[in-house]
Amino acid sequence: MNDINQNHGSDNRLALIGVQELERLLGMTRHTFYPIEKAGEFPSRIAISHRHVCYRKSDIEEYLEVIQSGGTWSEHVAAKKAAAKATSGVPQIAEGAK
Repeated sequence: MNDINQNHGSDNRLALIGVQELERLLGMTRHTFYPIEKAGEFPSRIAISHRHVCYRKSDIEEYLEVIQSGGTWSEHVAAKKAAAKATSGVPQIAEGAK
């Protein structure tokens, strides 16, 4: 994971990783991670043009952390969506308030 930080600077929220670099970092080919992505177990790609895709650096870092901790990407994404839904929308009423 240090390799990712060294190559793209410190602000990874907007940083993108190309497919060839991702293949090198993960040690697998696109033919391996494309089906995993399609199954919902890998971060989604971003289409830069008709023939070029990239991945968010932050998503890849999260993916690696989830996998290393024994979790799955789909469960991680579902938990993030549930947490976002719980904290947005209807304001919470303080206990005891009328």
